[in-house]
Amino acid sequence: MKKILSKLVSSVLALSMIPAMPVYAENVNSGKCGDNASWKYDGNGKLTISGSGKMYDAIDSWNSFSNNITEIEVKSGITYIGVHEFDRLENLKIVSLPNTINQIGDCAFSMCINLEEIKLPDSITSIGSYTFEGCNLKEIVLPQKLSSISDGLFSSCFDLSNIIIPDTITEIGHDAFGGCTSLKTIQLPSNLTSIGEFAFDSSGLTQIVLPESLQDIENCAFVECNNIKSITIPKNVRIIGDIEGGKIFSQNTKIDVSHDNSYFVSENGILFDKNRTTLIHYPIDNSVKEYIIPDSVKKIYPCAFLGATNLEKVQIPNKISVINDSTFANCTNLVELDFPESVTEIKTAVFYGCSNLNSIIIRNPQCVISDPYWESTFKDFQGTIYGYPNSIVQKYANDNGIKFKLIDDLNTTTTSTATTSTATSVVTTTQPVTTHPLGDVNGDDIVDGRDATAILTYYAKTSTGYTGTLEDFIKSQPE
Repeated sequence: MKKILSKLVSSVLALSMIPAMPVYAENVNSGKCGDNASWKYDGNGKLTISGSGKMYDAIDSWNSFSNNITEIEVKSGITYIGVHEFDRLENLKIVSLPNTINQIGDCAFSMCINLEEIKLPDSITSIGSYTFEGCNLKEIVLPQKLSSISDGLFSSCFDLSNIIIPDTITEIGHDAFGGCTSLKTIQLPSNLTSIGEFAFDSSGLTQIVLPESLQDIENCAFVECNNIKSITIPKNVRIIGDIEGGKIFSQNTKIDVSHDNSYFVSENGILFDKNRTTLIHYPIDNSVKEYIIPDSVKKIYPCAFLGATNLEKVQIPNKISVINDSTFANCTNLVELDFPESVTEIKTAVFYGCSNLNSIIIRNPQCVISDPYWESTFKDFQGTIYGYPNSIVQKYANDNGIKFKLIDDLNTTTTSTATTSTATSVVTTTQPVTTHPLGDVNGDDIVDGRDATAILTYYAKTSTGYTGTLEDFIKSQPE
């Protein structure tokens, strides 16, 4: 949803800046497309742009034969290709650009689903957002004067397998390579400083080396890159997503951190901030069944444990106040979660898909479950919530048909087990015993009516509340 909204905003903003176009009387196969630019269609699939300067934004003069256009040639002299200029020409295959072009507007070739060949001249300094979204490009060489890869530039280019990026590039934008499933490897430029949100989301990358120049990795930058087994965070990275965002890496990815990095640290592939106060990422290939979150941790990123199917139990420190969205979602082998008194809020879909979760213990009576759609948080949950009487979570459970029990019930069970264990220990640790005939309870070596009377009297006394042993009772009787 976040990606879709970003794209819509980009398109609306681009269109809102388009000036009112003058109206011209044009021939069927030719006309003006700029103050000093014109177009011509040859009737055999080729559209030619000639003249000088900028093209107008969003020309639609060739819409009547747009399905017939297979080739576009832009002649020398044209400097700018406008916003949405050639988008959705579904049969366009080849584009030729001159070295006078310096700028291409947003979505200029977006959704030209058969476009497979375009050479970008080094004169280009700017390419707008989503310009090649959904194209059939297999390889591309970016211009040497380009300083950034804009938002969504190659989004959903499913066949793109090779791209050469110049070292002039310092930023990779939001969703730039999202969904590029054929892109297995990529060499990032040596001067890159920032990787945007969803930049490589659901791409086919199997490995990636982050350059030493990198400083910022935004939310979801490598999410669903399920074939990347490990990533090393270089020494200059200072930002990795934020606590309000989503998962940054695929749950399959183990994270290592350069020893020279001053902001982050990793332990067994688990990513923390340097002071270990924030847990950012937990890889699902960790074989640990019970994980104890370090006592220093105060915050956990959303989706941090998503899909960690080996986990059966997680111990949460009494410093964490908020359990963020989807923190334990799809941890299918989790059996118990015990939230300490410090937890004041449990957000959306935290337990989603935790099909073996038997008990959730919430020790703060004021803890709020802030998911308006309880199904997303407790989907597949068949267990019991333990809490305090008249607590917020008791009302929540009752309102949503979730089994609820008091924490005292849980404590009673625990105490009972402990008492039984102690009693057994006392019984088995005995003092030296003197042997007497069977039934001789008073120790006079004679089994007679006095022994029977003593036993009957003892059991009568225990029914009135006496808790001593038979031996204690016998000793208390007069000779």
